[in-house]
Amino acid sequence: MLTFRGCVRIAAMVIGLTVATASASQAALISQFNRATNDGVFSLTSGQAAYLGAPGATKIGLLRIRSGNGVSWSAGDTFNATSVLNSITSGVGNVLGVFNGPIDADFNGSIDPNGLFLTYSGGLWDPLGTTTFEQSSADNGNLFRAVAFAFTGRVVFGGTATFDPVTKGPADIPAVPLPAAAWFLLTALGGLGGLRWLKARQADAAA
Repeated sequence: MLTFRGCVRIAAMVIGLTVATASASQAALISQFNRATNDGVFSLTSGQAAYLGAPGATKIGLLRIRSGNGVSWSAGDTFNATSVLNSITSGVGNVLGVFNGPIDADFNGSIDPNGLFLTYSGGLWDPLGTTTFEQSSADNGNLFRAVAFAFTGRVVFGGTATFDPVTKGPADIPAVPLPAAAWFLLTALGGLGGLRWLKARQADAAA
């Protein structure tokens, strides 16, 4: 038999579920950004590009997301790689991958005064998935960093941030190591070269 206390518990559960569902439904997906800032362009080696899964990329840019020009967001709203690509006004075909970026523009892991204030799905340098804003654009001075993207050539975001020449030097990103078989091949080639040099020297001495 259902008691009064049981009815109250069920009602509380239903109310809690309704509130949670309503909160989830209020979160919005930001489809694009109309303002951005260039936080630096770093050079990539072919091994680093391979590590990122973006072969052919020669540079990696750090993008600072900004509100404005009709775009704002609340805490809990999200964006993804498509949102970033939609924000490009020139050179979208030059982008070969979008990734979770470092906490600051210097790759050193220090806490930036502007903050990261983003919850990534995955770790550093993983492909950018659904990413959640921890604070609203109004509460964080409109600055959110950092999304990384691998590219070649020139890329412009929102008509406000141009990424082209390397401005920060080499990127501090792991590289795919040369396979062991390649090392053996290089060692063998080196050995053959040494053997040829030795035979040539012996021939000269005999002459």
